[in-house]
Amino acid sequence: MTAIERVRAYLRRRPGQIGTLPCWFVVAMLLPTTSAYAALNGLTSVKLNEAATATELLFEFTAEPPVARSFMLERPNRLVLDFPGTLNNVGQSYLPYAIGLIGGVQLVEGGDRTRAVISLTGPVSYETLRRGGNVIALTLAPFGKAATGSAPSARSIENIDFRRGDKGQGLVEIRLTDPQTIVDVNRTGEQVVVEVRETKVPERLERLLDVIDFATPVRTVDAMLRGNDTRIVITSAGDYVQSAYQTNELFTVEIAEPPPPDKAEIPSAEGEKEYTGERLSLNFQNIETRAILQIIADFTGLNIVVSDTVTGNLTLRLKQVPWDHALDIILKTQGLAMRRKDNVILVAPSEEIAAREKLELESKQQIQELAPLVTEIIRLRYASAGDIEKLLSGNAGGGDAAGGDAAAAGEAAATATADTAANTGGLLSARGTAKADERTNSILIQDTEDRLNQIKAVLDQLDIPIRQVMIESRIVIASDTFSKDLGVQFGLGYDHYDPTTNFFTAAGGSVGAGRTWNPVETAAGFNSGTAGQEQFLVDLPVAAATSGIGLAIGSVGKYLLRLELTAAQIDGRSETVASPRVVTADRAPAKISQGIEIPYQSVEGTGANATVSIEFKEAVLELNVTPQITPDNRVIMEIALKKQDPDDTTIPGQIAIATREITSTVLVDNDETLVLGGVYERSLSHAVNKVPFFGDLPVVGNLFKRTAQSDSKNELLVFITPEIIDKIDLARK
Repeated sequence: MTAIERVRAYLRRRPGQIGTLPCWFVVAMLLPTTSAYAALNGLTSVKLNEAATATELLFEFTAEPPVARSFMLERPNRLVLDFPGTLNNVGQSYLPYAIGLIGGVQLVEGGDRTRAVISLTGPVSYETLRRGGNVIALTLAPFGKAATGSAPSARSIENIDFRRGDKGQGLVEIRLTDPQTIVDVNRTGEQVVVEVRETKVPERLERLLDVIDFATPVRTVDAMLRGNDTRIVITSAGDYVQSAYQTNELFTVEIAEPPPPDKAEIPSAEGEKEYTGERLSLNFQNIETRAILQIIADFTGLNIVVSDTVTGNLTLRLKQVPWDHALDIILKTQGLAMRRKDNVILVAPSEEIAAREKLELESKQQIQELAPLVTEIIRLRYASAGDIEKLLSGNAGGGDAAGGDAAAAGEAAATATADTAANTGGLLSARGTAKADERTNSILIQDTEDRLNQIKAVLDQLDIPIRQVMIESRIVIASDTFSKDLGVQFGLGYDHYDPTTNFFTAAGGSVGAGRTWNPVETAAGFNSGTAGQEQFLVDLPVAAATSGIGLAIGSVGKYLLRLELTAAQIDGRSETVASPRVVTADRAPAKISQGIEIPYQSVEGTGANATVSIEFKEAVLELNVTPQITPDNRVIMEIALKKQDPDDTTIPGQIAIATREITSTVLVDNDETLVLGGVYERSLSHAVNKVPFFGDLPVVGNLFKRTAQSDSKNELLVFITPEIIDKIDLARK
């Protein structure tokens, strides 16, 4: 509303006071404003120049045209021209021009400026020129083409640089001589092609950069001259996502690795910021910082409060980037910072925000120093009062107050310790005290009311039941044994029995069963013996034969040559399963043991002074485990498993114990079975007892030897299965 309009409105509301002294006094107060408005320029007309070869708008002013500020908006396409110090004297707020690239012109007067918002049918290139008199000509052309037919300007590229970003992305930085240079970015397969229109590249920058050693998704950056344009081809090393933005003369193309499929469940690395805002595109040339912040506020629907000290302009070009990323870029380039609470964002210079927060902190400290102390007794349900006392006073190196869920209290604890510099790392303020009563498991706290509320919030998260884990282990010992022995006996004897009969005897029997026989005479060089006892020239039988066969090979007169074969074969399998189970609290060690104590005699001293005593040695199955439940309901276990059995090996006064033991630290999913380890043993043996020389003879040598073969297999497997026991209701009554 102009000053004249305000005077008219005042007089209409008070018709009876016209001509009175108070009325003319008010009018006199308003008239100086009228002269100030009269000094402003005026936009008198906006016309289409139908004689021009391109789409052209002519803006006519009452005085010398102001310097227009312009910027582009995308989705929908809009071109905005701001004329400072100008009133809208056209008489219309909307001009329905719909020809060529123009879909209409809207004029808005606000403050001391007039804004022309030109609706476009698509992306355009534009140029504003002052023409004779008080006219500004706006020439439009399709995007990628020069807005005028004049010779290209002396635009060039100052530098092309490449660097690695904080999160491993590749940043191609193109420094332009003119921030209004038109830059097109297109993606074709593994390449991103950047076309810098009507811009020359110096020969020193017309080169191929090999940047694969930077460990980014970018392999090469190739800059070349194509007619009046400069083409920069960025080749990637695989899948990637791209974004491009411009701040003043610096145009940046960012090539980053694509996010994982379920990015929300993967925590980002410390110091990295994840941008999750809705994507937008912005193209501004020499726009005020406050204006671009207002545009972001309109886009997001958030309330943005900007400090009066925020000034300056910037040129910005962003394509499909998250709005919070765009806001960060603007703040960093302008030396600003922000603080957000709910849906309100405060923007101010970094130094101003730091100074303001410092004053707030000092004010809180002063309030704490003057606030009255409050005493309260808090009775704990699950945590130990002694551990909580150490936690509050900061005298312990981190007690296990309530069993592993203390991480959830990190944020509250950090807030509670913000102004506790005088306290040695505890949650109490410099004036606070805490005493534990072990008898009632209570803690007496004296501190300011604000600090006491913070401590109670922390205790609500710490004083909870400890989660428990049932750990089941299964030990399987399997053995497979096989042995085979073959032996031989033969000798020469004489008998009065008819040698033509009963040459074959039963297993284990003698030739001529039921008859007595006599060995050959000593003079013949053979063993003598008692009649009826078997005497052999080769005596290599199986020790514990399970079968045998006797043969009478032949006889000469009263002399009989006899042969006896013995054999044994043993095949055995066994399996032993032990399954100890134990339940323990989170991060609490547990032990379960089962077995026997084996007695043995121990002798001390010698001779008449020797004393015999009975001692015992354990042979047990023992499981020692310390579980730790992770936030994602998995279990880390430190396990020591030992199985002992008596061994057949004996030493006078001692007893041998066969021990199998496993010690390990593993991470297992809840209720998942893991093979903790195993031992596989195999023992093969082949023994031959033979008569020298004769045992080495082919074929016949088998009558002079004894063979024994054995194959023993033993296998130990250990399985472990943790199961988190559901915790009870944690609601604090």
